[in-house]
Amino acid sequence: VASGGGVRNAHLMARLDQALGDASLVTSAAAGIDPDAKEAIAFALLASLRIDRIPANLPAVTGASRPVLLGRICEM
Repeated sequence: VASGGGVRNAHLMARLDQALGDASLVTSAAAGIDPDAKEAIAFALLASLRIDRIPANLPAVTGASRPVLLGRICEM
């Protein structure tokens, strides 16, 4: 499933499709999610994790020493 601005790049999509062989390449639109909404959805997810006090970093991937809450909530 491809999403983001790259889905409008015909050359990129053709190369991905070719590299996937027998697997199907679709955009997130096939699941009802606008490909251009990827960044907004990602930031909404990060905000939700922060509000719920759920660590959002991935120590096994990033090498961080421990899970941590990302971002900061500032009240006006």
